[in-house]
Amino acid sequence: MKGTMKTLHLKTMAFSFVAAAMIPAWTGCQSLYQERAEQEMRAQQDFALLRDEMFRLKGRVETLELEVSRLDRDIYTTQATAGDAARQETQTLGARLADLERQIDAVEGRRQKDKQEIVDTLSRKIAEVMKKSAGSRSSGSASRKRGSAEYGYEHVVEPGQTLSEIASAYGVSVKAIVEENNITNPNTVRAGQKLFIPE
Repeated sequence: MKGTMKTLHLKTMAFSFVAAAMIPAWTGCQSLYQERAEQEMRAQQDFALLRDEMFRLKGRVETLELEVSRLDRDIYTTQATAGDAARQETQTLGARLADLERQIDAVEGRRQKDKQEIVDTLSRKIAEVMKKSAGSRSSGSASRKRGSAEYGYEHVVEPGQTLSEIASAYGVSVKAIVEENNITNPNTVRAGQKLFIPE
């Protein structure tokens, strides 16, 4: 009995010793398991954070793509509007230029007409003055004929006068003056030259 107790006591001690020896190993295993679990949990958290960041970045990329598309549409619309505006402005400017050209032509036509009226009026007045001057020079009497005309006036050509002005002043044709005065070139009358003007 004593031997059995001693054996039992030895077994208990051996078990206690084994248990005591295994407690640190078991604790170490538990610590290792907890550390691995924590690492895995951290890895899952990091993965979740990365996944969330990826989704966030993907959302930003999609937003940027939408913004780029909107900007492309705005640019196209602006270019189209600018092109239409430029065409309309060109058409408007063309119409205004055409209108200005018509106005300039009308003013030029009126100017030419006014110029001709002034020249005609001055020619008539000069002719009247010349006629009176010729009449006063001849003392109101007609000169004897030179050519085929019975009577006429003697006229002294003044500077700048032409045969057409003289003829208009006396109411005769240039041809009659040329024939009566044997003029070979009607454009060569000179100031101071005496002409016979037929009546």
